[in-house]
Amino acid sequence: MTKRFFIINYNGGFALMDTPAEVSYLIAKESNTHIRECNSLEEAYVFGCQEYVNRECKHNLNKQAIPPRLEEMIPTPIFHEPGFRPTSSAYHTYAMVHPKVVGIFTTPEEVKSVLENILFCEFVECESIPHAQRFINDHFERTLFAMGAYFRTPIPTYQNLPTGTLVDVEYLSWLQMHLQEIPNNLQPYFFNNKPANSWLTDAKESKYSPDVKKLVEGYEEK
Repeated sequence: MTKRFFIINYNGGFALMDTPAEVSYLIAKESNTHIRECNSLEEAYVFGCQEYVNRECKHNLNKQAIPPRLEEMIPTPIFHEPGFRPTSSAYHTYAMVHPKVVGIFTTPEEVKSVLENILFCEFVECESIPHAQRFINDHFERTLFAMGAYFRTPIPTYQNLPTGTLVDVEYLSWLQMHLQEIPNNLQPYFFNNKPANSWLTDAKESKYSPDVKKLVEGYEEK
């Protein structure tokens, strides 16, 4: 089995995990979690450090936030800022995004199930279901609106998404249909030079595991 690399940021720290079960166990005890799957341990560590520092700078302007070294996290993959006491609510809402499917989930167990079946998806813990709905639309619009001057049809948005299920979305197929509207001299800067938008250039790789069709009713590979 191919080794997987998850980075989980939360209030007061971050953790490096390699199985969906470990991720699920951890997020049940933490708050304001953000889960990403990366291509390597090093990439996951750097993502974790960057988000940890960004969060700390927003809330502690007069404090230097120093994350642990990678070699320190290998034997102890869960980092909490010294003196910070983790807190967690009994209720959770997670927004999940992926180039082809999205979802809103309310338990760590549901997150585990999705991670077991879909590769390279992303979860963000939200304050409420409406907030999760807004996050999903905003996640794609932030990228697509940047090049919106060249599109002649509205960018897809989704409302009233159900909870606890995966929903097929059209962002990737829609972009492929309209890609020719973006001038060739601009495309490299919209895509290749922005790692955070790399999902847009992965049209040939669905990044689904073979069992994902069990979760998406009526799903057909595009």
